[in-house]
This record gives sequence, C-alpha cells and structure tokens, in this order.
Amino acid sequence: MKKLFKLTFALTLTLLIVSCSSDDDSQGEQQTPNYKIEFVGDVSTTLADYNFGVNFISNGNIVSTNSWTGSSAQQISDSDELTGNTIGIKLEVIGFVPGSSSNPLGVSMNSINVKITKISDTTIVVNENLESLFTNTDSRYIATLQYEVASETVEITYETDGF
Repeated sequence: MKKLFKLTFALTLTLLIVSCSSDDDSQGEQQTPNYKIEFVGDVSTTLADYNFGVNFISNGNIVSTNSWTGSSAQQISDSDELTGNTIGIKLEVIGFVPGSSSNPLGVSMNSINVKITKISDTTIVVNENLESLFTNTDSRYIATLQYEVASETVEITYETDGF
C-alpha cells in the first residue's frame, strides 16, 4: 500500500510541475503584431504610357507586388497585411532601363500617401506623404518607406536610377 501511495504521489507531483512549467513558457513568446500598409497616389503621363509598381516588404523580403499601366491620369492604391520586425513599401516606375532611348518620359506619381495601421487595435502608426516620383530623359526616382516595429521608427529613402 505504501508503494501505491508513493507512486500516486510521485505522479501527481510530476503532473503539477509539468503544468506549471508550460504556463511559464507561454509568457516568454509573444506574437509580432500584424500591420496593414496602404498607399494612394495620383499618376499621370504627358509623353508615354506609365508602368508603376509597388513592392510590399517584410524583413527585407518582397512579400507581394502589384503594377499599373495606363495612358491617362488616375489615382492608384493598394494595401497588404504584413508581419515582421521591419515592414515597408517600395514605389517605382518599372520597365526603366538606364541609358535606353525607349524609357517612358513625362511619367509621374504625385500626392503619395503611405499609411500603416496596427490591425489589433486600428492604431495608425505611420501616416506619411512622400515626395513625387517621376522619370526624365535619363533617370527615374524610387521611394522606399520602412517601419521598424520594435523602435516604432520610420525611414524613407529616395533613390535615383540612371546616369
């Protein structure tokens, strides 16, 4: 009888230790919050058809892309939900080849706004207006916005691709 009691006591103690341990472990892991990133901009062209592209980026990797082609002015927009330590968006004229005489000219995107919203509580964490993007005879302009989740900082970079 003593052996049965000792065995029962040992099993109960083991179950108690395991259940307490699993509760402690769950506090250490936190889920990275999800964010919705969206942009809107007005595109126009005076000389050639436009071809604008967007890349949605998470931790340095392109998660999704989209593009718009046209010959008349219009407003374009897109959004995606991203998770990661650093999330962002890259906007550019696509199909531009530095030094090529067949590059699209007179293409621009103006009134660009990028917004990032924390999905869990709909808090807007970023609401930035970007500089206009355009092409000219020898270059195009590219904008990239990155949001660092932990530090809640924004970095906007503008690149020129061409001569």
